[in-house]
Amino acid sequence: MIKKCIYSRIAILITVSMVGALSLSVLTNTKTLAQSQSDSTKNSLCIGINIELYIRKAKHGSSSAFNKLVKCNSKAIPYLIKALQSKDKNIRIISIAALGEIDANPVALPYLTQSLKDSSKDVRVFTTYVLGQIGKDGVPALITALKDENDDVRWSATYALGDIDTDAKLEQRNIRQLVIAKDGREQKFNNLNLRYLNLKDANLQDAEFISTDLSEANLQNANLFGAKLAETQLYQANLTAACLTGAYIENWGISTETQFNQIQCDYVYMRLPTPDNPEPWRKPDNRQETFR
Repeated sequence: MIKKCIYSRIAILITVSMVGALSLSVLTNTKTLAQSQSDSTKNSLCIGINIELYIRKAKHGSSSAFNKLVKCNSKAIPYLIKALQSKDKNIRIISIAALGEIDANPVALPYLTQSLKDSSKDVRVFTTYVLGQIGKDGVPALITALKDENDDVRWSATYALGDIDTDAKLEQRNIRQLVIAKDGREQKFNNLNLRYLNLKDANLQDAEFISTDLSEANLQNANLFGAKLAETQLYQANLTAACLTGAYIENWGISTETQFNQIQCDYVYMRLPTPDNPEPWRKPDNRQETFR
């Protein structure tokens, strides 16, 4: 149901923001439609002044103009890249859509990735959809989008990842659970780059973050009871009011800018547990004592 809702939002965004009939179905079928033109016609149509005209017309809902734009293929790319700098949000969306349709993923991908930093939430949401269409090459950028401050962008990136068949799918499913449900109990997130992730109020009891980068992550009020934080990087992370009781903090990385205001912590372990010693190097040393 959530997935349907998100992609309905994208369809609405496209339809409304372009003030016309350029729907999501039109955009995703442009390759087939565009192939109907002959090469000779394409050469005469794909000059700079025409490409710029197609972009403007597509903004107002012309599917014909959009098809011509895609048909121009590599000749359109410099103009589409330039259009990504437009002050008009709808021009930027059209350019992202066209770049996603043109068979030039290696060229388009860096610019689509950059669009995830666009000031417009709508542009970022649509960029995640296009990255999902690209497939596994778009996975690194989509994982970055999971850390976006906006819920719609994170949800759209989550389901774009869910539609991509990659070897990292299990890992992504765990991350999606973190982002959407804020529930990572007893899950393993070892050796990952989770910088900036918003995990405020997340339940991370007994989770593993061994050698994971959580620098600048928002862990306010997170439940890290019994979490394994060995060699976890928490530079400039915000752990205000977080629960760290029973956490394993062997060689974790913190700085003077890591925030520990009002944390809840009765005791910690300075080493990871072993079968022979499940509670190694407890602090305070006396098991009858707590920090409070």
